[in-house]
Amino acid sequence: MSNPIKSLALLAFSLLALTGTSKEASAFFVAAQAQITPNMITGEVYNQFPRPMSCSVRVNGLRNDGFVQTAWAQVTLMPGAYEYAYVYTTNYPLYFINGEAFADCHYLF
Repeated sequence: MSNPIKSLALLAFSLLALTGTSKEASAFFVAAQAQITPNMITGEVYNQFPRPMSCSVRVNGLRNDGFVQTAWAQVTLMPGAYEYAYVYTTNYPLYFINGEAFADCHYLF
């Protein structure tokens, strides 16, 4: 005969394990494009899938003085939609020499 408390605890743990898992655990990377100009880095992410998704977008810009500027955005993309994130520099002697963009997404349903 099994212990009812132990069985109830096992059932509760199983339900929490199945329903409490984060959506971020099933996140996937999508191709993010970076466009580099001397005073701005533009990161672009596109939803090519038939389902809405939520994405974390990060854009890094390397300036000529070695400093890295970063921008981050949390966006929701419908199918066929674009979203942008920007990094700017407005000081005249400082300009961007390199940049990159990353996007980490998961489906909303």
